[in-house]
Amino acid sequence: MKHKTYHSIILLLGCVLLASCGSNGSSSTKNVSISANSVSIASDTVQGDFSLSTEDGSVSTSDNVYTISAAGTYTATGKLADGMIYVAAGEEDEVEIVFNGASITNSTNSAIFVESAGEVKIKAKNGTSNFVTDSRSEQTTEDDSQGPAAIYAKADLKLAGQGALTVVGGYNNGVHTSDDLEIKNLTLTVTAPNNALKGNDSLSIYSGTVNAISTSGDALKTTNSDISSTTSKQRGNIEISGGTLNLYAGGDGIDAAYNVLVYNGVSEDDPTLTLVPQITIRTNKYSSYSSSSVLNSVVTDLMTVENVYPGPGGGWGPGGGAVPGEDTKTADKADGSAKGIKAANAIYVQGGVTDIAAYDDGIHANSGDALENGSKGVGLIEFDGGTTNIVASDDGVHADGTINVKSGSVYVNESHEGIEGNIINILGGRAVAYGTDDGVNSSKQLNVSGGYLFAAVPSSGDTDAIDSNGSISITGGTVIAAGPNNQNAGAVDADGTVTVSGGTLVAFGYAAPRNTSLTQSSKSGTYGGKAYTLTFTNGKIETENLSWSGYSNCTCYSELGSITSIS
Repeated sequence: MKHKTYHSIILLLGCVLLASCGSNGSSSTKNVSISANSVSIASDTVQGDFSLSTEDGSVSTSDNVYTISAAGTYTATGKLADGMIYVAAGEEDEVEIVFNGASITNSTNSAIFVESAGEVKIKAKNGTSNFVTDSRSEQTTEDDSQGPAAIYAKADLKLAGQGALTVVGGYNNGVHTSDDLEIKNLTLTVTAPNNALKGNDSLSIYSGTVNAISTSGDALKTTNSDISSTTSKQRGNIEISGGTLNLYAGGDGIDAAYNVLVYNGVSEDDPTLTLVPQITIRTNKYSSYSSSSVLNSVVTDLMTVENVYPGPGGGWGPGGGAVPGEDTKTADKADGSAKGIKAANAIYVQGGVTDIAAYDDGIHANSGDALENGSKGVGLIEFDGGTTNIVASDDGVHADGTINVKSGSVYVNESHEGIEGNIINILGGRAVAYGTDDGVNSSKQLNVSGGYLFAAVPSSGDTDAIDSNGSISITGGTVIAAGPNNQNAGAVDADGTVTVSGGTLVAFGYAAPRNTSLTQSSKSGTYGGKAYTLTFTNGKIETENLSWSGYSNCTCYSELGSITSIS
C-alpha cells in the first residue's frame, strides 16, 4: 500500500464502501456518502471565475497566486483550478478569509499557505459549500519548499463560520499549523494520508461538525510540549468542548503531545446552553478509510465494527467481538500506534459522549517520557463526567501512572485487558470492564471508595476479573467481579492483601480469603449469560450482563447484610 497514491486509495474506498452501504451514486473520489459512518465527502459544485476581494486589506495576483500582504477581510468566490492563496502579512496582522462559494486546487504546493501573520481566520459563509484540494502525490521525501498540508500556516489558524468546508490533503496533512489551531461552528470535512488536523502548539474544537479522516496517520494531533515564551502557556494540548466529531485514523484518533481535555462547553451565543461533545473514533482496522482496511477487506471490517460495537454496558454484540474463553487480542492489534485517545502526559474526560473502537488501546496515557517543558509525563487518566464507550483490541483504558474514576461512566465493552494502571482509584461514577485477560489490572494498588466497578473475564482459563500485583482496598461503593472458579485465577486476585471495610464486593467464581469486617454470605450455583438482580437483607444491586456462562457460585461481602436471592 505504501506504493499506491493517496487518491487511488480514496477511489478504491469510495467504490467498496458505496457497494457495502447500499448507497446510490457514482464511485467518484469525492462524491461519496457513507451512511454507516455518518460522514459525507461532497463533490465540488463551485462554478464561476475565482475572485479574492477586499475593502480594507491588500492583495496582489501573479500566475494564479493571490498574495495577501496586510491585515483585513478578504472574500473568496469561484473556482481557482490550479493556484494558491499566499499570506505574507505582518507578524501582528489579523487576516480573515471568507469563503463564499469558493474552490481552490493546487497540484504543486499547499492551496492555502500562510508564511506570516499574527492570526489567520478562514470562515465559510452561512449556506455555502467550499473546497480546498491538494492534488499532489503523496509525500515520499522531505522537501522544505513544499507546504506540508492542503492548508498550512506558520501562524495561529482559526477555522469558523456557519458554512461547509471540505479539505482534501493529498500530499501529507490536511490542515496544519505550526502554532494554535481552533475550530468553531464550521461543518468541516478533512481527508489526508497523514494527519487530518494538526496544530503543533494546540488544537481546540469548540463547536460545529468535524469529520477528520486519515488513511495512515492521526485524525487530531499536536507535537510540541514546551512552555510558550510569549504567553507562558503549556503547549501540546488537545481540547474538545463541543461539536460532533467523527474521527477515522490509520494511526491514533487523538494524539496529544501533552494533555487531552474533553468537557462540556458553553455556547457563545447563548450562555445558558451547554455544549456536549459527541465524539466517534475508529482507528486502523476499525476505520473503513485506513489503508490497512483496504488490505484486510474494507467491507468485512466495516460490517464487523457495526455489528460488534454495543451501547453502554452491552457486552459483545451479535456476530462479532471476542469469542468467550478465547484470548486472541494480544496478537491481533496494529503493528504501530492505533490508539483511540493518546497523550504524553494526562487525559481528562469531564463530559461529552465518546465512542471508541481502536485497533490498539482505547485510551492511553504515557509516563516517564521526557517532555520539552523539562518534566516527565505523569501517565494520568481521569474520568469526571460524560459517557465513554470503548471497544479495544488491546487495553480498554491504560495509564502508565494513575487512573481516577470520579464521576460519569466508562464502559469497556471489549478488550484484552479492560482497565489497566499503576494505581487505580474508583471514587465515584460507573466503570465497567470486559476483558479476555484481566478485567481490571493494577500494578500497585486498587482503591474503591465509592461508585460502581464491574469487571468480567471468561469463566474458564488463566484470567482474573480483578487483579492487583499489590493490594486491593474497598472502603465503599459497589464492586462486582466475575471470573474463573480456581485458585490460580478467579474473580479477585492480589499479590498483597485484599481488604473490604465498606461497600459491597460480589464475586462470581473463586473468591480468595480476605480481610473484612462486613457480612459474608454466598449462593451456590452456576451463573452467566445475563444480568442479575442481587437481593440483600438491606437492599438490592443490579449487575451488568455476565457475557460468558459457567461462573460457579457467588460470594458477597457487604454492608447491606446477607444475600437472600439472585434472579
